[in-house]
Amino acid sequence: MRSIKGATNKIITVIAVSASIFQLYTAGWGVFEPRLQRSIHLFFLLPLAFLLFPATKKSPKDKPTLLDIVLAILAVAVNLLIIIECERLNLRWEHVAPLLPRELVLGTIAIFLIIEATRRVVTPVLAILAIGFILYLPLGPYMPGLLAHGGFSYSRIVELFYLLSDEGIYGIMTGVSATYVFLFVLFGAFILNTGTGTFIINLATRLAGRARGGPAKIAVLGSGLFGTITGVATANVYTTGSFTIPMMKKLGYKPQFAGAVEAAASTGGQYMPPIMGAAAFVMAEITGISYIKIAISAFLSAVLYYLAVGFMVHFEAVKLGLKGISKKEMPSLKRIFRQSYLIIPILILS
Repeated sequence: MRSIKGATNKIITVIAVSASIFQLYTAGWGVFEPRLQRSIHLFFLLPLAFLLFPATKKSPKDKPTLLDIVLAILAVAVNLLIIIECERLNLRWEHVAPLLPRELVLGTIAIFLIIEATRRVVTPVLAILAIGFILYLPLGPYMPGLLAHGGFSYSRIVELFYLLSDEGIYGIMTGVSATYVFLFVLFGAFILNTGTGTFIINLATRLAGRARGGPAKIAVLGSGLFGTITGVATANVYTTGSFTIPMMKKLGYKPQFAGAVEAAASTGGQYMPPIMGAAAFVMAEITGISYIKIAISAFLSAVLYYLAVGFMVHFEAVKLGLKGISKKEMPSLKRIFRQSYLIIPILILS
């Protein structure tokens, strides 16, 4: 991810703030109809994928290239068409009405942009997998056995991915992101910037720091607590790992083991209520089961997961003969008590 300064950074900030205001508005006063809600969501966020994430390792890390800017403008254009013509598209006879030339062109561009954004932000493997499934649509008549099907025309493929409100780009997955996931990510970012991350680390250190193999147990406990406010494993690693991994190595754990403990503990944050990973919201949307019921059901599993990781680091500490951190390195109870108000938003959400 780029670290951008200057005028470009201000533009990105305006886009991000506008997206947050839109999401908060619809959360408070009701979401728009699905196609409009999801297209506005991508109208703000898709351009950021090209402005913030470089195309290759050799691309500039401090500013977007001309190609990135062009792709960002195209990302605005493909979603702007859906926003402007939303009412007409809602009345359109799907799979029967022919595509207009502008729909065919912008739909093709939209598919390319989504794949490229996936390659940059997530992983090239997922982008290649998506291309494979797209190619499967027109190549169906040439596939063997059970894989064969009648085939999809080019216009039907574009319609499926671009013009439908319940499938493709503006389908259920985008709907979950536009309705729930963004708000919880925004909440987590807000909580972290108020210093809650530091409070969680201090609390975990106070509770587990003096135990045998303390830093590893701090990583487990801290990641579990941190998982209550963010369902993103990478954010969990970034916040707790920067503190616990060096401390584990200093105490005597192998670097590989220290990294593995933090990775395992941080990944568990996706299962820890009240804020879980995006998969929980998708599960609620597809199954019709309320998110609250899914979170309650996941709680015991999350606790067992962290107990298992905790036992593993304890046995490793016993094997290596490791002790806890020194009393001087422990945060004071007075400091933790002064910061305890930071946990109030999490308790309210729970």
